[in-house]
Amino acid sequence: MFQSPVQNGVSSRLGKFWGNRLNGLNCLNEFCVWAFLFFLPLKTKGHLSNFFLALGLLSTVLLLWGRGRRLYHSRRLWLTWAFFGLTVLSSLFYSEDILYSLQSVRQDILAGFLAFFFCLHAIDSPARLRRLWIALIVISVFYISGGAFPVIPQTFLGGKYPLFSRASSFCVDFAHFAALLSLLAPYLLLFPRAFRPRRVWMWGLGAVFLLFLLAVYNSGTRILWPALIIGFTAYLMFICKRKLLILAAGILLLAASGAALVMWPGAVDHGEEWDTFLEDPQATGGTAGDLLTVWSFSWDYLTEHPWQGIGYGRYNFERAFPEFMEGKNPLLGHTHNTFVDLAVQLGLQGLAVFIIFLAFIFKTIRPPFPPAPGDLPACFRLAVCLMFLIFMVRNSTDNLFVGSSAEFFWALTAAALASLRATAAFDQAGYKD
Repeated sequence: MFQSPVQNGVSSRLGKFWGNRLNGLNCLNEFCVWAFLFFLPLKTKGHLSNFFLALGLLSTVLLLWGRGRRLYHSRRLWLTWAFFGLTVLSSLFYSEDILYSLQSVRQDILAGFLAFFFCLHAIDSPARLRRLWIALIVISVFYISGGAFPVIPQTFLGGKYPLFSRASSFCVDFAHFAALLSLLAPYLLLFPRAFRPRRVWMWGLGAVFLLFLLAVYNSGTRILWPALIIGFTAYLMFICKRKLLILAAGILLLAASGAALVMWPGAVDHGEEWDTFLEDPQATGGTAGDLLTVWSFSWDYLTEHPWQGIGYGRYNFERAFPEFMEGKNPLLGHTHNTFVDLAVQLGLQGLAVFIIFLAFIFKTIRPPFPPAPGDLPACFRLAVCLMFLIFMVRNSTDNLFVGSSAEFFWALTAAALASLRATAAFDQAGYKD
């Protein structure tokens, strides 16, 4: 179609104007990813992280529309999200407190899905993935520093744990701080392989690792040590040839850490009497005895009602079983295990859908083993796989797959999925970072 010189000039100016706006939105969109992840674990995160998530989603929608790009196309991915959502919604019919369940769905499922959708479309190039990893290192240094040098005085803990200070750093609480450490550990571990930094930077990274170990100790979360050992052993098995030797060393180290965590002086503050463990596990008392008691009760419930959940919500357990909670530790308001929690809340069918969902995602993002040094997208996907492993081991004695920890997990998992499309299509798409 013929256009006059005047029309051509107007079109050129409009295109330049819109192109500049898209570049600005592109920068804003990337900044929102960093800011969202940075503020997410903070105690005051409620308004700040939600603000950057909303702003990031708005910029993502405008970029998708302005550039004419398609949504991430994976029918199986969206169907598994939908099936999991349906199992969660169907469990609400059996909820003892429908308002609490709806609030939990909004905070855990809906917020997690929005974080997933945002990061899935925000990481559209390898350069963005590289900058995201650097942002994660900065986030790690910030929170690890706060955990290594606790900002919460011991006096606020009521003297309950006199032998060590349970540091929550700047996080919501010490449990979420420990969950954050389990989420960030793989990105520190794989940073040298992905970036191949100079020796001077390796000294700085070594100092960060020492602070990380001090923060783990200050968190007072015993299960975090075995989780990190399992994750580190898995990483070495992925990149080294002597897998059986590494596996044997990992098992020995895991057994030694378990014995140390039971026998060290601070363990007595958890109240266990391990000499009764073999005769009557539930009589062990303390934290371990409480966990065995609630898991035994949950098993009995699931054998009687395998398909009928009690409604989604971390603390629906105490609402559904008030007789069980009488005289028990108030901390037993949930089952303290992510998979047991989901089975009790959603029924076994809901747990099965959740496991299939995770299996599909991690089958999709699995990297070549071992990822080549300097192959940043493959190293990032391996880091996400290790993050899942460490996070789930940490959640074997608690359920932190909720709130900010779940959003953080889904955001980084989505970034790993996005890296597949970004790596494959970036050179042909013609985008400039």
